[in-house]
Amino acid sequence: MDQGERRGGGVAGLQADDATVFGRGTALLGCGGGGRVDHMVSALRFALGDRSVPVVDLDDPALGSVVAVGLIGSTTVLVEKM
Repeated sequence: MDQGERRGGGVAGLQADDATVFGRGTALLGCGGGGRVDHMVSALRFALGDRSVPVVDLDDPALGSVVAVGLIGSTTVLVEKM
């Protein structure tokens, strides 16, 4: 991450400034559909505003549960609906 909130040498949170780099990673590693990610990068940047989303260590024994949230399908459909 470019600017991610850091703690103990690792990234502790994602901020709006990280959206572009995060989007590049998703385009590269999550390329199953081959769709454009720029629409969702803009939506993420807007949703985060000046807040931060915590990044958690899945091996942390204090972690109660994690809910995976995602989108399946082309993000171009979202642009057509806007």
